[in-house]
Amino acid sequence: MFYRQTLWLFLALSTALVCAMPPARAAARVTLEKDRVYATVDGVDLRYDFAMPPEGNGPFPFVLCIHAGGWQLGNKKSYRDIVKELAGRGYVAVTIEYRRTPKHKWPAQLEDVQRAVDYFRANAAKYKIDPARIGVVGDDAGAHLALMLALTAAREDAGKPVAQSHRVQAVVNFFAPLDLREWRVNSAWVETKIRIGFMKSSEQIVEDFLGTRDRTAPIYAEVSPVSHVTAGAPPILTFIGTEDPLVPVAQAQTFHDALEQAGVEEELVIVEGQDHDRENINHDDKAFERMYAFFDKHLKK
Repeated sequence: MFYRQTLWLFLALSTALVCAMPPARAAARVTLEKDRVYATVDGVDLRYDFAMPPEGNGPFPFVLCIHAGGWQLGNKKSYRDIVKELAGRGYVAVTIEYRRTPKHKWPAQLEDVQRAVDYFRANAAKYKIDPARIGVVGDDAGAHLALMLALTAAREDAGKPVAQSHRVQAVVNFFAPLDLREWRVNSAWVETKIRIGFMKSSEQIVEDFLGTRDRTAPIYAEVSPVSHVTAGAPPILTFIGTEDPLVPVAQAQTFHDALEQAGVEEELVIVEGQDHDRENINHDDKAFERMYAFFDKHLKK
């Protein structure tokens, strides 16, 4: 319960056979490998947990999971169940660590997510991954990093072969902050919860991340996913609750409109009465099943 509260800021012989197996049965046969290292940066070992389909020779589609926690808390453990479920459904799936603030400011977090993509593409044969079929999912700060990975790569790596780029083919976003220039905590009750969980104010957390509280500073546009929308962006599925006290539905709607105008395949799911909590949104809207169907559509072509 305490961990969940701290996340309030950003906060098969063949693949076909595996996919045909009942997911619960297949997931029960999955083995989760923990605490392997995908990179060492500034003396920090960046670790990951991963799972592979219980049967089949691949290559399998791949999903990268990025945890929440305001870019300075949280744990990759929060995605272990989803990683196992994805593996039971015919994916290689991992949940990763990344360098945290305040010691490591932006863009360290994005660079680490990019390193993870590099690592798994470079080791695609070892892990039976299809390097051209990569999806990414995150919640809160993790979703922010997932979107920044996808959107910046769509622009900067557009001319590169996919195997030599950071491009991904599908993104699932659970209530990411989408425009940091406009984001503020406007609830005294939520601010109190943040101060209890992080031992600092929401403004200090943002300063830890970006080095300034000045919303007019260029870095605030640089880190806002809505600033990076282009026609080359991959399909994006967004979930947000109407009662989210941290990310207003209006931000998700603005992002949805920008994607739609750019011609990006996308879907915005607004969950009535729900807050800034992935499990609650799943309970009310079967969001995880929608997520798996979304990845199947775009990664199992």
